[in-house]
Amino acid sequence: MEYFINHFQVFLLILSRLMGLLSVAPVFSYPSISVPQKMIFSFLVSVILFPVIAGFLPPVPGDMGSYGLVVIAEALIGILLGF
Repeated sequence: MEYFINHFQVFLLILSRLMGLLSVAPVFSYPSISVPQKMIFSFLVSVILFPVIAGFLPPVPGDMGSYGLVVIAEALIGILLGF
C-alpha cells in the first residue's frame, strides 16, 4: 500500500489514458453502458495494470503545470488509441 501511495501520480497517468481510451472505444460506446460503469471499469483496470506498468514509465514531472500537460497528453493518447 505504501508503494501505491508514493506512486499515486503514476497511477493517475495510467488512469487518464484508460479513461480516454474507454470514453471513445467502439466496444464501450453502447448506450447500455453508462458513464459510471466506464469509470469504475477503467479504475479497476488501472489498479490491475499499475504494478506491471509503473516500473516502465519515465519519471513524473515535479511541478504541477508540467504534470497537467502530461495528464492531458496521456488522455489524448488514450482517445487516439480508442478510435
